[in-house]
Amino acid sequence: GPMRSAAHDETGPAQAEAEVAAARKRWRQAAAVKTILIVDDEFGLAETLCDLLTFAGYRTDKAWNGQLALEKVAQQRPDLIIADVMMPIMDGLQLLRALKANPEWRLIPVILMSAATSLEPEQLADAAEFLPKPFEIDTLLALVARWTTDAAVCRRQSAARKATRVSAVVCIGRGY
Repeated sequence: GPMRSAAHDETGPAQAEAEVAAARKRWRQAAAVKTILIVDDEFGLAETLCDLLTFAGYRTDKAWNGQLALEKVAQQRPDLIIADVMMPIMDGLQLLRALKANPEWRLIPVILMSAATSLEPEQLADAAEFLPKPFEIDTLLALVARWTTDAAVCRRQSAARKATRVSAVVCIGRGY
């Protein structure tokens, strides 16, 4: 009778509203997912880092050298780049210089990683962090979390506005 149809009409809009709310939540979660570009010519390590970061809830992409990384950045701007220093064609330091020279990309934080100990602090001054290889997974995840939070975005922008170039090298495992 009329009772049942009236009740049915009431659940209609409520159900639609619930669906919209669910869709909004999904959209918010998707918007919050950060993209990390891994740049390393060591296939095994790049794969491992991608798997690890995907499992930790990030979207990942990989490139085998700096030149390919720049092509990827042009297609989709990542929230963070983790790059090895020693690579063929275009190494991590050249990649960092190319990114910093581009007004659209200079605020993308870059974590440089290397087993090399002969790097000068000024070579790494534009890097967000320097991660000596080998490193602990927890150390990497902490750095990634630090540089993909919204607070980090504000920090990066204020740092970029400062005219003074402060060395932003943080060496892990050197007694701090």
